[in-house]
Amino acid sequence: QMILRADGTHVATVQRSKQRGTDRASVTIPGQPPLSIAGTPGGSFFAVDTEDGTRVACASTDRASLKNQFLEVERYTLTIASNVDVAFIVLVCASLDRMFNK
Repeated sequence: QMILRADGTHVATVQRSKQRGTDRASVTIPGQPPLSIAGTPGGSFFAVDTEDGTRVACASTDRASLKNQFLEVERYTLTIASNVDVAFIVLVCASLDRMFNK
């Protein structure tokens, strides 16, 4: 999935791993090293790391929560490192949710 600015300019691409049975993905940002994403089966937790292993964000949801089940929504808790663009990480998380929870 591509992340675009309002004017249509390409910002990044979020791509699911081609390996079957894995909950991994990557984020490619033109001119920058890629970010790697690893998660749990079903996408209830995932972490976004740089090439050197520095964690820039993680997201989790409680699928067993009665509130989530009753409202039929997924509510995520995001933890984002300082100096990381919050809006960008939210867009990455939305892309991942769509990929892993169709």
